[in-house]
Amino acid sequence: MNDFVLNGSQRVLMIACDESSALSVARALPSGGMLLVMDADHEHGAAVRRTFADAGVADRASVIIGDPARMLYKIAGPFDLIVCDITDPAGDTLRAALTKLLAPTGRLVKPTGIGPDPVGLALDKIAKLNPALNAFITVFDDEARTHPGEAGPLHGMPISIKDLIDMKGVPTTAASRARAGHVAAADATVVERLRNAGAVIVGKNNLHEFAFGTTSAESAFGPVRNPYDVTRSPGGSSGGSAAAVASGMSWASIGTDTGGSIRIPAAACGVVGLKPAYGEIPTTGVFPLSVSLDHVGPLAQSVGDAWTVYEVLKGSPPSLPKIAAPVSKMRLGKLGGYFLQKLEPEVRRRFEEALDRLKSAGAIIVDAKIPHSSDIALTYARISLPEAYAVHARSLETSPDGYSEGVRARLESGRDVPRKDYEEAQKHRETLRAEVDAALSQCDALVLPTLPIAAPKIGAATVTIGSSEEDVRPLMLRLTQLFNLTGHPAITLPCGLTTEGLPCGLQLVGRRDGTVDLLRVSLGCEPYVSPEISRGRAHAADPDPSRRAKGEN
Repeated sequence: MNDFVLNGSQRVLMIACDESSALSVARALPSGGMLLVMDADHEHGAAVRRTFADAGVADRASVIIGDPARMLYKIAGPFDLIVCDITDPAGDTLRAALTKLLAPTGRLVKPTGIGPDPVGLALDKIAKLNPALNAFITVFDDEARTHPGEAGPLHGMPISIKDLIDMKGVPTTAASRARAGHVAAADATVVERLRNAGAVIVGKNNLHEFAFGTTSAESAFGPVRNPYDVTRSPGGSSGGSAAAVASGMSWASIGTDTGGSIRIPAAACGVVGLKPAYGEIPTTGVFPLSVSLDHVGPLAQSVGDAWTVYEVLKGSPPSLPKIAAPVSKMRLGKLGGYFLQKLEPEVRRRFEEALDRLKSAGAIIVDAKIPHSSDIALTYARISLPEAYAVHARSLETSPDGYSEGVRARLESGRDVPRKDYEEAQKHRETLRAEVDAALSQCDALVLPTLPIAAPKIGAATVTIGSSEEDVRPLMLRLTQLFNLTGHPAITLPCGLTTEGLPCGLQLVGRRDGTVDLLRVSLGCEPYVSPEISRGRAHAADPDPSRRAKGEN
């Protein structure tokens, strides 16, 4: 179901429609939406009901089996959208009954009004948009169109994966010339789980080389570009994943996060990005960057979609229903000091406005602190750099020219970190972990911005905040890297746009091993933090920045 057809519809009634169309509608519903399917055929209705259960959407999609003409009186309207093919002699009577159930601005459409299948739609968008956005390194057009996927919670959904993750028989380039000639011998565990859940993998996404950067500008395949403005970075290192989801080239994408590489690009591209708790998602078959910091997780258009993909990646059965934590009973710890010192003014305003909306809904916002926050950046560097160098030491010695200059220099700097500094950093890491635990002890989640700046210009080495000139890379890592050190789950939600039309992100952090609780909190917060998602936001699909600035699509 494409966004044009739903057009923000919250309550949808479908009568005698095929399973695939009904499932597409259920998945496309905005947060808080509801789908009701009516089917006179007992066997077909039961099959649709099973499809909803298998796909994990039974919390928002249900089936009534019986003759619609006799059952409509039991249905409580109004509906924003009713999908029904009225062609039989009793059509006028049925149309009159359905019209009474429509909201004043509701629409009655035929099943032919339903858009193309999700995989075909995604592949068509890749063909149209990828030449400008450069979000994909490899596209599986023929295979994806002819293999509908297994039955399961992701049946028929187009998903892309960061080209750091192995797919059997396909190169894993890591966006580097140093990987030339590599072909994966087996699927990564997460790819195997995606396939078993019915996902259709449409391609492998471009990234910052070896996931060692925050802009996705250093890549053997050229820079990834932001769908909101192609002159700007999509963030990194999972920049291709974020650009693909934001532009509708994939329904969801799988990225990696070592210092913020899921959350940074998700914030820069206006989508949801989840870094689960450390160790929850297997990294087998994922090329490492820093083994004690690496995480795998989903990027998606909504919290609900990210939650569904997270369950698949973890190997958990679908949770039914996915219950949002009530905002009126929510207590959030706002991190101040270090975490709010270096913010672009508009990023600060969007963050504070989102907090105001949460407070208006009844959330209690309290101050929280990390006493040793000034140690975060150095602790992170002294752990990540030597671990990354250890992965690449042999390749750097035998084929240094295979690396881009900036990535090679950062990797080689890890060689110079003394062992005692690495060991001392691990002690600081435990201190920071305990401090995050303490900050969470009196609240449901911590809240802070995700990215201190809106998406920077491609190639920019510095940005200006106030009267200060800041280096882009450490600034982009500033608010996310702590939670890689501590292993706490963290998620970013879009929280509005700057006056230039660039997305901003709000980050929520949960207790260790509390990813599901964090998702419940995030699902509750989403209508207030990201109201455009609840209204059925259109994709950032036009790669022409002059048109996007005018709000054209």
